[in-house]
Amino acid sequence: MGFGLTGTAIKNRKNSNNIVLDYFFYFLWPFGMLVKSLFDFKNPRYKNFLWFFTVFVGLCLITTSEELDAFRYAREFELIAKTNKTIGDIFSIAYSDSGSLDIFRPLMMYLISRFTNNSHIFFAFVGVIYGFLFSRNFCYIIDKVQGDFTKFQILVLFSFLFIFPIQALQFVRFSTAAHLFFFGAMPFLFEKNTKYVFVAIASVFVHFSFFIPVAVLLVYIYLPKNVHLFFIFYILTSFFIQVKLESINTVLESNAPELLEDKVAIYGNEGYAESEVESISTANWYIQYFGKAIDYFIAVMIIYVYVFNRKYLMENMGLFTLFGFTLFFAGVANLVSLFPSGSRFIGVARLFAIAVIVLNINSLKNRPGFKMLQLVTAPVLIFFIIVALRFLVDTTGLLAYIGNPFLFFIYQDHVPVIDFIKSILGS
Repeated sequence: MGFGLTGTAIKNRKNSNNIVLDYFFYFLWPFGMLVKSLFDFKNPRYKNFLWFFTVFVGLCLITTSEELDAFRYAREFELIAKTNKTIGDIFSIAYSDSGSLDIFRPLMMYLISRFTNNSHIFFAFVGVIYGFLFSRNFCYIIDKVQGDFTKFQILVLFSFLFIFPIQALQFVRFSTAAHLFFFGAMPFLFEKNTKYVFVAIASVFVHFSFFIPVAVLLVYIYLPKNVHLFFIFYILTSFFIQVKLESINTVLESNAPELLEDKVAIYGNEGYAESEVESISTANWYIQYFGKAIDYFIAVMIIYVYVFNRKYLMENMGLFTLFGFTLFFAGVANLVSLFPSGSRFIGVARLFAIAVIVLNINSLKNRPGFKMLQLVTAPVLIFFIIVALRFLVDTTGLLAYIGNPFLFFIYQDHVPVIDFIKSILGS
């Protein structure tokens, strides 16, 4: 009677040892483990390292610039922690701003301020939630791809990581709501998993404005699934419809609930719109074309999928339903974007559009002109990703890339990488 290990047992033990080594390596060098995991992105065990690195970025987030939302959130959190306010006080402060109707931010601030006044710990806990949704959404798309990944497909997939990227956790509310909505809507649409619709609805409690995506999702359930009408709607709103902001503002102010009136007036003000346009027009050229690049790519790919892949969509009802919703939601987002603060919903639409494109690519390989389309659009995606990486170094220091959680408690970095690079180039 033998007592030796079987081949399966040896393999399981080896895998277990590898996992332990991977976690050990993460705590030594989180960024290095992230890079390793992305090179083997199809391995499901590696999704946690994308999650954990997001938490680490939250811990290392540099909040010293007064221009950042993170600066305001950090000061607010520190004040709450020092004054030892009750949860009722915190909600009163939060709701004194007529636009703050969510419970996520005040609740997070209250719970975490009970044991620390360190804003870096607060952002790390935001990273726990944001990173979980961010990593699971990315891996959901990977899991639903049938067949092997092509190089172009990988490039499109990785662009998903930069729609609402890791550093977007600094915004606390909107970016978290975006990933929560996607986390709920995707399995609801793609798999008809009805319980996830409540997850999507929960995004309203993270950022009040998500009543718009939720309403679109609920309306879509009852609409006839006519992909041709959705496509026409998407094309019209993308390229042809122009509406004056003043007329939109008048309609919104006259019909908005009392609780939202002040927020509508602020964001609908034409001076506000002009300031946004001016800030974009005076920015570096790559910032001006950064968003347009991904939007043009999405528009071209969506049109191509509609023209050449409708039959495949009809044979895959989950993908067909998702495609129809993406067209409908993108069209609504285009309309809402005419109202200045509404432009953020185009980012939410991009999440679904990238998912649709990734899930269609394997069935497009032999379609007319697809090889040429890949050659033409790949540089656009590369440009988008490079600029997105440039934004990452505005709010992260060297510690995020060469350090680890232990070093954070010894040395805290207050200089973003971009300033470090500028100082070297300027010397």
